[in-house]
Amino acid sequence: MVFSICWRYTGNRSEAEDVFQEVFIRIFQRIGQLKDPAALEGWIRKISVNACLNAIKERTKLRSESWDESLEIGKIDDSALHYEDLMNLVQKLPPQYRLVFNLSVIEGYNFEEISDQLGISESTVRSNLHRARHWLQEKLGKNGY
Repeated sequence: MVFSICWRYTGNRSEAEDVFQEVFIRIFQRIGQLKDPAALEGWIRKISVNACLNAIKERTKLRSESWDESLEIGKIDDSALHYEDLMNLVQKLPPQYRLVFNLSVIEGYNFEEISDQLGISESTVRSNLHRARHWLQEKLGKNGY
């Protein structure tokens, strides 16, 4: 679960491995703070997401002005859409769209929470989520899905 989260946010195996290690260091350092053992999975997920966001912020020094940059667009080769194909396509989203998409759609954070975590306005969150969904729909249409 933890590596999957790291991979989904970083989009890079090497960086995902680095963040994965950081997550487990944080877990072991803070395990005494866990009050309810039944909440372990959610607690680990939150630590994982926060570690990914911190790594991405350090790497890119995210600012609102840089959120409209574009990236190279990849393609899916299979004729049927599988979970792995969809996740590969999500990995090809521009980083700012991937972050917002993951936080909103995959993790279930609301616009205000995402805005606070990324230090951008709620309208930028909404706009980037809309653009991410549109980008994915466009790529899925071009690939015959």
